[in-house]
Amino acid sequence: MKSFLLTLLFCLPSFAALEDGFDDDKLQIKPTILSEAQAQKLWNEFASLNYIPYEYATDGCYAQATGLALYAEKKGYDMAKVFAEGRLIAKLINNPHKEVALWDWHVAPVLYVQIKKELVLYAFDPSLFTKPVPVTEWLDKMRDDDGYGTRGKIMTTYYGSKYQYMSKSYDKSAAKKTSWMPEDLENCRVTLKKYVSKLAEIKKQSVPAGMFEKIDKAIREK
Repeated sequence: MKSFLLTLLFCLPSFAALEDGFDDDKLQIKPTILSEAQAQKLWNEFASLNYIPYEYATDGCYAQATGLALYAEKKGYDMAKVFAEGRLIAKLINNPHKEVALWDWHVAPVLYVQIKKELVLYAFDPSLFTKPVPVTEWLDKMRDDDGYGTRGKIMTTYYGSKYQYMSKSYDKSAAKKTSWMPEDLENCRVTLKKYVSKLAEIKKQSVPAGMFEKIDKAIREK
């Protein structure tokens, strides 16, 4: 795993070929390179997107990651995605629903960040962090303790294009997608609306007026 991650962090041209023999020309997995300031600015914009229910983190990561990738695309940034599968345990921040998430898999969008002379792949996951973090830190987060002495365990980690909506274990054809699929975008819209509503219910609030229309507008191709 260590050598695998080092290859990822320091060999940008080989990103698409890290697992499963992904063909770079076919899948076009070429994450944009940002400065630290640009990465923080993008994070701040992500954090302001009230149509993505970050606080409802027990499900819907696939819709969150796609919503963020679509937003970034409209800003001119091309994101990829990192997936982790296993018995994942993560302590949540500012979550009114649960203190700990238990997942079979989790996904977040990623971009390269220029750190001095190095290119480091950073995950953007507002459901778990208050800032973008290196993928290694993102993975460590899913090895948290559940409060009863059991720690999360990652069985596999892999990377995909922004178009990959679900994990490979859930959808065996997911890694082969080379464009936004209408059915994935529709599922993304439905999922965001569902969890925006659930979060409002948990908080005993009403869904803000125009929220569903905002989701419909945001979750579509350029």
